[in-house]
Amino acid sequence: MHGRKNRTVTCPATGKTRFRDAKDARLALRNAFFARSAAALAGSTTPRNEIRSYKCEHCRGFHLTSRPFQPPVVLAMPERNLPVMPTPLSLPRPKSA
Repeated sequence: MHGRKNRTVTCPATGKTRFRDAKDARLALRNAFFARSAAALAGSTTPRNEIRSYKCEHCRGFHLTSRPFQPPVVLAMPERNLPVMPTPLSLPRPKSA
């Protein structure tokens, strides 16, 4: 059987476990889910609280997190009070002699 090597690589920026691709991260999430289920059946708890994965901008791998997804907040730009530039039609006409 040819499988991936079972070694743990960590992200240098976050220190979290780095998964090579989304498939590996999903597999780890599935294992965390099964660990929580088994612990609940046994009447105990587990520290495995991960609920989703995300792509890391530092190592370009995937990490797991226990935090739910929160969409980014889009801030409205404040209105700027710019001076109104006169148009050629609104300029005063020069007086003719």
